[in-house]
Amino acid sequence: MKRSQWGQCKLTNAAIWVVGSCDQAEDVSACTREQVSRFDQALRLPVGWPDRDGVDLLQVVGWLIAAVALGQGAPFWFDLLRRARELRK
Repeated sequence: MKRSQWGQCKLTNAAIWVVGSCDQAEDVSACTREQVSRFDQALRLPVGWPDRDGVDLLQVVGWLIAAVALGQGAPFWFDLLRRARELRK
């Protein structure tokens, strides 16, 4: 990526500001955590668990599906990808 394109990215500039704004702070780690928290709240991306108490049934089902998928192991997934690639041909 060209340097000029990289500099035009608003998200990148904001992230650089977060890090740069803590240069003179006594506790850089705490300052950075606080700035990242503010940055995260400003973006309001739908990432992570919802803010409510308890566990949702859908979350449990999702974890079970992920566990079963991971439990199949690498050979299963490589074979599945190989078969999918052959279907394209």
